[in-house]
Amino acid sequence: MKHARPLHSYRLLRRFDRWNAYTLKTRRAAFAEAVAAGRSVVVHSPLFGAVDIEAIEAHLKTSGYGGGLQLPATMVASITRYASSAPCRQGNNAETFLIDEVQQGRSPAGAEIAVADVDAPDNCPDVETLQHDAVIRTLATRFLGYPPTECLTRLYWSPASTMGEEERRWAGQTIDYHYDIEPRHTLYVYFYLTNVDVRAGAHVLIRGSHQQKNWRLKLSSTRQTERTLFRYYSRDRVTIVEGKAGFGFLADPACYHKALAPDSDRRLMLQLRIS
Repeated sequence: MKHARPLHSYRLLRRFDRWNAYTLKTRRAAFAEAVAAGRSVVVHSPLFGAVDIEAIEAHLKTSGYGGGLQLPATMVASITRYASSAPCRQGNNAETFLIDEVQQGRSPAGAEIAVADVDAPDNCPDVETLQHDAVIRTLATRFLGYPPTECLTRLYWSPASTMGEEERRWAGQTIDYHYDIEPRHTLYVYFYLTNVDVRAGAHVLIRGSHQQKNWRLKLSSTRQTERTLFRYYSRDRVTIVEGKAGFGFLADPACYHKALAPDSDRRLMLQLRIS
């Protein structure tokens, strides 16, 4: 299947809390002093101003989600211009195109496009600035328990179309609930660069599911149907993350999440995977 991944040992071991605690213990002890230095309640940065780090951190810890960031309009415009002028591609397909060349969910060559990744997002100066921002780095340090050493960037469009669910799955769009298992302890940071609502590709998550998985869920596929998940989680835990262009939020990758398929407006999203 399109979502299948190679079987690596970490994809099994990192499902279990005791293994994660064991692997993190040494790294966190080694960097305890550095972490302690980042314990101030409010952090200032040129991008975000004064941010209450503890409030975001507390929400992230309990629910697996933390909002409250907002990019300046000038940065949103700059990154959007870059994403509009840089070549895009879907997955590992050879065809490249500009996002404005995608019409009715199809590329110039006629391929169905559910997700279009922008080539070389790190070449955008504002993306690089964001990676080194004091607020982002402090939040990551407190989440990880040690200063981050790697930041992987993804900048991608989700064009609006009437594409069916099966076509979206085969095109790599994650419209089903799943959680992610990374090789290292990782924090996800997202920014909407377009206005996003339920018809424009909103991110959806089940609050608290990053910590509360029974053995059946831990030992089965990371992707699950709603019928299976709502036998275990109550539906009132579902959060639909809507926001204006520039809205930013943090997520624990172990939290069950998915994307709503956009059918009215295309979505541009920036994702930082910090570890």
